[in-house]
Amino acid sequence: MTIKHIETIYLGCKDDGTIAEPDKSHIVRFCWNTSHAHATIMSLLSNALCTAQTLADEKITDQPYRISILWPLDLSFKRKPENSESAYQILNWWIKHMMPPTNGAIISIYKTNHQRPWFATPWRIGEFWPMEKQWKPKGQYITIHKVERLMSRFRKPLTEDLENKLEPVILEYASKIGYDVKYIDYSMTMDDIYHTLLGSDHHFSYCGGTYYFTATLNVPTTSWGTLDSIPEMKYNCYDINGNERHVKTQSYQWGKLSLNPANIRQYDHGNKCIVLKPAEYQKVICNKDELIDVFNRIMNQ
Repeated sequence: MTIKHIETIYLGCKDDGTIAEPDKSHIVRFCWNTSHAHATIMSLLSNALCTAQTLADEKITDQPYRISILWPLDLSFKRKPENSESAYQILNWWIKHMMPPTNGAIISIYKTNHQRPWFATPWRIGEFWPMEKQWKPKGQYITIHKVERLMSRFRKPLTEDLENKLEPVILEYASKIGYDVKYIDYSMTMDDIYHTLLGSDHHFSYCGGTYYFTATLNVPTTSWGTLDSIPEMKYNCYDINGNERHVKTQSYQWGKLSLNPANIRQYDHGNKCIVLKPAEYQKVICNKDELIDVFNRIMNQ
């Protein structure tokens, strides 16, 4: 394999002219399977930034964390022709808009050649790192992200079927409350998606795409799943002082094959450190009644 340095981004630290080198830094290896989706980009970048913050929290280092990103795709490659930006432009935007960890991060991106295309990089929905700006609702509109046409062919039929049943209900109740409705899709730039979601009072999405992105913004988000019901279950987790507590949360995408849904690694803005807790702003629904409950809570806020 050959690699070529593309650029270095200094996130929350001084540009001292140094770069992160692959043999002396945290490696984020993107592959064909992880280079396109919000969920996978969030997963791999969040692991690096949450690790950087954990090391700062535990006083292990006071230096910028060095991260080398290995990127396999042509820089102009788009997953779909109608996408506003290339996969690399989305990655680049994402990095530059993340909140810096306490000690900053030096992030160098390398273009790789001859990477084994069949050798996928594992990822999980067990942590997320915040964007620099956080949710500031305008009290004017809600947002909807409908199923993307290249969604997994195994999940798409059932997800689309439920979406077709729920979308009219969303529009009906939004009208009753007096909200406008703004649609999100990938023909928009990441910057447009970002600022639209930041001002949304509530986001509705299929279980993919911006359902994961909104976790990094703390935007209340409701997604439609493909099961008959997803009950809340009791899980144990620990506060920042190590005291055990029990919380109820859904067992669905967040925490699946990870610790458990109550132990999602994330930055806590109040305590200014990494904590383990549920993805509190994310909920998955499976039917019209659950959707109406969401709107009742919105009206009672």
